[in-house]
Amino acid sequence: MKDEAKLKIGAVSMKSLPGNSEENVKNTISWIKKAKEQEIELLLFPELNITGYWNSRELISVAEPLNGKSINILLNEIAKIGGIVAAVGLAEEYSNSIFNTHILIGPEGVMGYYRKTHSPFPENFNWGVGNHFPIFKVGDFKVGIAICYDNSFPEVYRCYATQGCDIILSPYAFGFTPFKTGDITTEQKAIHDWKKSVSIDLQFAARANVVYSIACVGAGHIKDYRVEKGEPWPTRMKLDDLGPMEYFLSGGILIFGPDGKLIAESPNDEIGEYLVSTTITGKGLNNTRAFVYNTLKDRRPEIYSHLTKLP
Repeated sequence: MKDEAKLKIGAVSMKSLPGNSEENVKNTISWIKKAKEQEIELLLFPELNITGYWNSRELISVAEPLNGKSINILLNEIAKIGGIVAAVGLAEEYSNSIFNTHILIGPEGVMGYYRKTHSPFPENFNWGVGNHFPIFKVGDFKVGIAICYDNSFPEVYRCYATQGCDIILSPYAFGFTPFKTGDITTEQKAIHDWKKSVSIDLQFAARANVVYSIACVGAGHIKDYRVEKGEPWPTRMKLDDLGPMEYFLSGGILIFGPDGKLIAESPNDEIGEYLVSTTITGKGLNNTRAFVYNTLKDRRPEIYSHLTKLP
């Protein structure tokens, strides 16, 4: 990559209302316009920002295909705005299944999509999973996507890195149980806990694979209002075991450099919708990749065959 290559990237800690795609799309467009005013060229939105996140079989009522109403509205708007690529999250309806999908859209249309490849236990009963790690070209940079739980698996970043990926987008829907309104110390704890949890995975992953990593999570109070008391629940899990079916998303944003160092982040004192950005460069990547200690360059794939075997 040429040293002079550069790209202004950003992320939004947008609040999404579960089941209200119409309002979520309007909010998404508003943030795209704000990002364009700041000359951001690649903008990341949280996991499922279009349809909202909740883990329920009722999700099928708002799931849409990739060529559905919400994406088409966004495509028309981003074509008018121009000069920016947005990575948006959708509960995707495909082949009688629902996928947790993130889609890259630009002025010329849909650039591609990624389906979440790893589901935590509670999601296994409602979501399908993807099996591919596609690479997208934005400007001079190669971009990959890892959704929430995907980022807990080192193999995901390594799959991208071995394809020459430069940036990995990591949208989250990471919730906490409700806290008292106005208790700012609890808000601070929620933000701190999300950042600490995410940093454990992303800081090392960025450094070990020499890539930029940008993460964001939705913001605010989310109520899983379609799941009622007494509704049948999957084997091994009872509704009562889950606590209240509502939670708060901490509204955080983190951007790590290819050396694993934190470049930019959202505020630590209040949950809210924020826009954070930074400009990344080819020189930053090249200098880091040229360093004598490079764990991507120095790996020995010939002795890792046991990684594909179950314990």
